[in-house]
Amino acid sequence: TGPGLIAVDAAFYKDIRFNERVNLRFQSQISNLLNHPNFGNPITDLNNANYGKIQTLLTSGDYGPRRILLGLRLTF
Repeated sequence: TGPGLIAVDAAFYKDIRFNERVNLRFQSQISNLLNHPNFGNPITDLNNANYGKIQTLLTSGDYGPRRILLGLRLTF
């Protein structure tokens, strides 16, 4: 059994209305908000000298390092 995974994701947005028909939205999406490291599974090969050691760090998907996506959307 490997270590657990911890990932806190968040999304924020703010709408700004200029008039009845024009709207601007600022949005932010953050993956792994706390930037917590998530480690891979230990080595399970009995013939390996590093048996039982964790030597990997998850770096892709939602479990990797913090990612911030910013965007603007103008609707008219």
